[in-house]
Amino acid sequence: MANLARELANVSIDDYPDTRLLPFFNVVKDDFWSYLITAIRANYNWDIWTVTQTVINQSEYVIPEAATDKEWNLKISWLWICYDWDKYDDWRYKYVKAREVNIQSLQKHWNYYLNNQPKTDPIYYIADKSIFIAPTFDKVLPDAIEIRWIKNIVDYTVDSTEEDIKLPSYLHMDLVQWVLPFIHKAEWRLDEASYEQKIYEQQRELAVKKFANRSVWPSYLTFPQDIVDPILWE
Repeated sequence: MANLARELANVSIDDYPDTRLLPFFNVVKDDFWSYLITAIRANYNWDIWTVTQTVINQSEYVIPEAATDKEWNLKISWLWICYDWDKYDDWRYKYVKAREVNIQSLQKHWNYYLNNQPKTDPIYYIADKSIFIAPTFDKVLPDAIEIRWIKNIVDYTVDSTEEDIKLPSYLHMDLVQWVLPFIHKAEWRLDEASYEQKIYEQQRELAVKKFANRSVWPSYLTFPQDIVDPILWE
């Protein structure tokens, strides 16, 4: 991708070695990835976190950070809660999907919902890297809260492989296209940068349509298989 960017921008490897282009690719990657996961109702590069044990009458549960800050979740995909020992035949909990709410728009104070919100319709909000759940638990249960989130892609390095890129090969050209304005800006070719930006934005819209088509999902992008969300997968 670096070689292609240099060729399209007509610059030399001496002036633009891989190490100089790398920050550009990471900026583009973050923009591209954030745009895709926001625009598409699907899960890529997902992870699961479950609470080891619930606490009676406790509403706040701290969400643990990932291995590095760069992997901190970008988007909570869904949250499941189990309030009782009710399980399926294979011993899996019978989770209920919680609804995210805006605490500022609730009709009553949050404390009201802690005791009065139906267990069949739990709600939650996120603040300060914690989740706040209503109603609270009246039992101590293991793994009764399950969060699935979409993680960020770790920054690329000069040694990143195609699998590390986490975006399918047919979108790599889109990343290259968006790197060009950075080079052109450094070369003071701002008119070309504006042109390249328009091309990138068009390709970004096309990428969303490609990602939304499940038949072209790349195999190395992981997604949920063991638990099916009927809303997400309908």
